[in-house]
Amino acid sequence: MKLIYLSLALAPALASATNTESVDAKLVYDQGGYTQVVIDSNFEQKYPLLQVTSLEFPTSVKYVGQALNYALALSGYQLESTRDSDYTTLRLYAKKLPLVNRSFTRSTVKQIVEVIVGHGYDININEKSRTIRIVKQAS
Repeated sequence: MKLIYLSLALAPALASATNTESVDAKLVYDQGGYTQVVIDSNFEQKYPLLQVTSLEFPTSVKYVGQALNYALALSGYQLESTRDSDYTTLRLYAKKLPLVNRSFTRSTVKQIVEVIVGHGYDININEKSRTIRIVKQAS
């Protein structure tokens, strides 16, 4: 029985680079009887912005830009550099955080960001660099 577990653990490591995708698609472990366990990471680990969380901003967070940075802090994503932001986005970052947006319960990180920036702005997510760009919606 231990030999089977060892060979299952080593199979992906021994596969060639061209075979990795085909092996990765078939990582299923038979636990016995009619139970099969798919070997995979959690959904939130693959898509950190879709992690469901509850958060309350500390009193030191007073502005929209601070709130966005705070909400994104543990997600692995960050706002684009302020040097690359346009003037209207910089003005948004400098606005006071509304009282109604100071706490969120059971919301995804992406939803929190969308609510904080409001309906007048679009959120562009760069998955490769893990940056978020806030741009004003076209009229």
